[in-house]
Order: sequence, then C-alpha cells, then structure tokens
Amino acid sequence: MEEKRRKTQLDSKLIFRAFSPRLIACLLALIALFALQGCAGTGGDETDTTSAPAEKTFAFASGGATDYAVVRGDSASDPVIKAAAKLRRALSDATGAEFRLYDEFSYARAPEPHAIVVGKLGDGAAEAGIIADLTDGMRIGDYVIAVRAGELFLLGGSDAAVAEAVDWFAENLPLTGADLILASNYTAKYAAEYPLGGLAVSGAPISDFTIVKTGTEASRLATKIRDLIAEKCGYSLMIVDEGKFTGGRAIYAGTSDSSGLDCMSRFGIYERDGSVTFVSGGIRTCDCAVRAFSEYLSSSEVLSSQSISNLSLGGSADEGKAFRMIERTEGADIRVMQSNVLISSDKFGDAERASYLADTYLCYAPDVITLNEYIYNRGITNAVAQRIKDYYATVEAPYVGTYPDPENPDANLAAKRYATPVLYRKDSGLTLVDSGFSYLSDMISYHGWSYALFEKNGKKVCVFSVHFSDNRVEGAWRDVFAREVLDAVGKVREKHGDVSFILAGDWYFWPGVLPYKTITANGFSDAAENALHRYSSGVGTFHTVGEGSTGGANEDLIFYSSDMQPLGHRIVVDEYTVKGSDHYPVVADFAFVTGG
Repeated sequence: MEEKRRKTQLDSKLIFRAFSPRLIACLLALIALFALQGCAGTGGDETDTTSAPAEKTFAFASGGATDYAVVRGDSASDPVIKAAAKLRRALSDATGAEFRLYDEFSYARAPEPHAIVVGKLGDGAAEAGIIADLTDGMRIGDYVIAVRAGELFLLGGSDAAVAEAVDWFAENLPLTGADLILASNYTAKYAAEYPLGGLAVSGAPISDFTIVKTGTEASRLATKIRDLIAEKCGYSLMIVDEGKFTGGRAIYAGTSDSSGLDCMSRFGIYERDGSVTFVSGGIRTCDCAVRAFSEYLSSSEVLSSQSISNLSLGGSADEGKAFRMIERTEGADIRVMQSNVLISSDKFGDAERASYLADTYLCYAPDVITLNEYIYNRGITNAVAQRIKDYYATVEAPYVGTYPDPENPDANLAAKRYATPVLYRKDSGLTLVDSGFSYLSDMISYHGWSYALFEKNGKKVCVFSVHFSDNRVEGAWRDVFAREVLDAVGKVREKHGDVSFILAGDWYFWPGVLPYKTITANGFSDAAENALHRYSSGVGTFHTVGEGSTGGANEDLIFYSSDMQPLGHRIVVDEYTVKGSDHYPVVADFAFVTGG
C-alpha cells in the first residue's frame, strides 16, 4: 500500500507539472488573490504575521509525516543552499517528519507532491508566477514567508534576506503540538528601512533605473554604484552593457563622453534629461566618484527631499592628501615614473595587480615610465601592456652591451625577452632619437639597463631604466654596476653632445652606501633629497605585497644631471600600489635649467 500511495503522489505531481508553467502560474495567482485578505510590513524592526480567516488549512507536517519537500533553485547561491539545509533540519527536528531537500531539477523526479520553496526558482518553474507576485517591489533587505496554492514560500529581495527569512521562520515555527498546520493565506513579512527608500531622479523612482556600462573598464564603477544605491535605497539595480540596453531610465557608468588621459585623473557626475551619468576612466577616479556620490546622497537636502535633480559633481583624484602630485607640478618640462612591477606574486593575480599598476601610470600620466622585472611574454607584462597601449609606446632598445657575448646568436633574442624598458607617452611631444640596452656584468637575465634619448623643444634628455642585482651578488658588485651605468652615460654624451640625464630604477642600494656615493660624486643628485616639493620623506619603496608598510629601504631612486631641476618627488603609497607590487612607484617632475 505504501508503494502504491507514493506512486499515486508522484503520478499526480507529474500530471500537475505537465501543464504549461505559464497557465499554472496564472491559475495559482488567481487562487492566491482570492485567498489573500491583505497584509503589510511593519517598518523594518519586526516581522508582521497575518492570517486572516481562511476556509482552508494545509498540514505541512502531521503525526510525524509529511508529503512536502524543501526545494531550492538549481543555481542557488551558497547562502541559499545553506538556508535550505537549515530549514530542512529545523522542520524535521520540530515535527518528527522526514523532510527531504532537493534542487529544482531533482524535485521534478521526487515523490513528494508539494514544495516548501526557499529562494527563487527558474523562470520555467510552475511556481514562478507566485514567486514573481510575492517578490514584486521587494528591496534587498525585505523578505516574505507565505502559503500560496497549498505550498510554502520563503523569499527575499536578496540571498541574504532569504537566509534571514529562514532564520526567523525556524525560530518561530507556528506549531500545533508537533504539527505544522498553516492557513491557506498565511503571510509573514519583513520590510527593511532605508534612508533613501523613496529616492527619485527627476520624479522617477530609483527602482525604475538600469545601470548601463559605457566602456570596457566600467564594471568596477557600475558595480560600486549598484552597491551604493542598494545600501541607501534598498534596490539592487540591473547592470547591462550599452549594446544590450533596450531603453528606459538609465544611470550611465563609463567614459563615453570623455577621452584621453585627463579622464584617468578626473571624474564627473551629472543629471541630464532624467538620466544620471558617471564619467570616470580609472580605479582611483571611480572610487573618488562613488565617494562623492555617497556624500551627496547623505546630504540633508537629499535626505529630506528624497530626490535627485540638477546634479552636477566633479573633481580630481588629487583632491585628497593621499593623491597629491597627480596634477603635474607647475613649471615641469618632463615627468618620470619609476616602477618595479614584480615578476609574480602569490597573493594577487597578474590581472588584478596589472589593473592597479596601469591605473597608477595612467592617473599620474608621466611622460616617461621606467620599468623593472617587466619581462616580455610574462603574465604581468602582457596584462599591463594591454591596459596602457593606447597611451604609451615601449622603446624597443637594441642590445648594445658586452654581456653576454654579442656574438652569441641568442643575445638579441634574450634582450627582447628580458628588459628594463623605457616607455613614453604618445602625446608627450617627445621624439625618440636613440636607445640601447645591456645586461650588467653579473649576466642575470633581468638585471641591466636601458636608455632612451628624446628630443623636445630643442632639448635632449636621456632617460635610463636601471635594475641592479639583489642578494645573489655581493654588495661590492653594485659599485661595479654603478660604474657600468656611468660608463654608458659617457658613451651617450660622447655620441650626442649636450644631453640632460635622468637615471631611474631599482638600484638595490640607498643613500650613504658606496654605489650611491659613486653616482652622486659623478655629477648626479637624488631627486628624493633635493626636489622643491618632497612628499615622501622617510618613506621606503620596498614592502611586502598587500601590506602597507613604508619602513622598508628606499631603493627606487631617480637621479638627475646638474642641468635639470627637480620640482616634485613622491613615492606613491596608497591602497592600490600596496597590492600592485613589492615596490611602490616613484614619480618626479623636472624642469630644464635655463641655459643648461
């Protein structure tokens, strides 16, 4: 008899699910409409339970038995999966009945004819219409527990809210003895409160808006805008690419109405014709824009009016102390940035680190970048290159050294694979005149120097990118390397005559040691010590990736010849460069000395 009863239940459920889901949804919605006597939320601090007089009740568990199963969606998130499991245990423990748990796909073949639904199911589910009705207009913190068409639904405006619904119901099971019997219109609701719950833009509710990405790097900005609006208003807005936007109210996030490097250091937010536009080109300006918008939403004017109109905000990533020197120092003729990118990191992947480093380069917009450990065809190198290729050109310096033996047929190939390249801005006005590359005499592949000689407004300036050896060689060798670089400087000067020099790199030495004294005794000075504006006194460039320490050695040095004047110097320490590499980038602004 038991086998027959279970087969009868299964047959009836399969017959029920054989009907069109759309037709079933409509029928269930009509049944729910007639059964519902009306209920409302209480304002965010308690769950309102309503069961108006009903003609029918449903026994979800009686006498230690049940013909209901707990069901969650096939693509349910981890919080919903855990919530469904918790509900199954709570129901089984409280009633003595054996409740089973299924995902949506498995439930179609399960023996239980009725469901206790936790979270949303697929659009094709028989219960989809009821779920849509119960969640219509929900905010992310709201939830509802309701009986409709003989089934129990625990739903929320977000996965976290679904978990809260389960928590509340598990703690407040409306038992009759050990039986769970609920009225056909049982409803328990929770409505969260938000400071801008009624926010409108030019009269249109914020819930009517879609966030539209208008650029390839707009995902971070769009996501942060969505999360901020969810926090303030309770609605998690949909994000779509511009090509997939079909019309309606929009919040545009991207760079489509701005171009060039200026967009990397500045942001804008404005409301026009009922839509809101965020313009931001990089990570820093994205975060600055979202912070500015958050402050705007928290203003007494917006909180009292619950309205956005005539919005116009803008600014620079340079406005906070942490971002000083994003704007070029007045009077500067050339800006140089030194950066060791770190070949690899166990803490952060190449793509993430590259996004921080590339944003630093594009936001500070130096004329010339000197890079170290920038090994061709390696992940971090390719990832950085892809992000800056529209703005910067890499100097493909020929091999001009003696290490290894220039007769070695692999020498030039190796020089292309392992380099300390010089990059320059395509719109900087610099004209490349000459370049070269060499290993140091230790013959370690990624240690060496490159130079690029540029001409601008009749002035010649040669920028060296240097990377010295680490602890694999004795410290005395670094003085040998320093002299090798000075020898290369002499050859460039002999070949090209009147040239200004900037020597930047990861030297692996610091003020006071012998190789430092060798460089400074031969016509060069340290910008960190002599710049007119110094923003990083006492700060070291070397640190552990992901840890914001500043007490390490300052080994990323930028030296300059006497015919140049350093106007500004800064070691860039912020939440982005901490994760980008184990060396903080260094930026310096220089002016040509009049008559030099």
